[in-house]
Amino acid sequence: MEGDYEDEWEPSPEMLRLVEQEAKEIKPHQENVEVLNLGDVGEIKEVKIGTSVRKEIREQLCALLKEFKDFLLGHIMTCQDWILT
Repeated sequence: MEGDYEDEWEPSPEMLRLVEQEAKEIKPHQENVEVLNLGDVGEIKEVKIGTSVRKEIREQLCALLKEFKDFLLGHIMTCQDWILT
């Protein structure tokens, strides 16, 4: 009797949809970004800012990053030294 049930069983449309969804390739989220160079001429120190941020906020953030670039870049280099040692 058990064999009869296995022959008659078909997955539901919902089950097929879930299996198909699971089989799809998962890709990383990609956001449009604006690239801001905090380095000097010939020295590239790029920072990426998401463009989904309102334009006024993005401009204020860019100004703040430029104003404190020496401080920020110094701390980034210090953190990299800690990680590498």
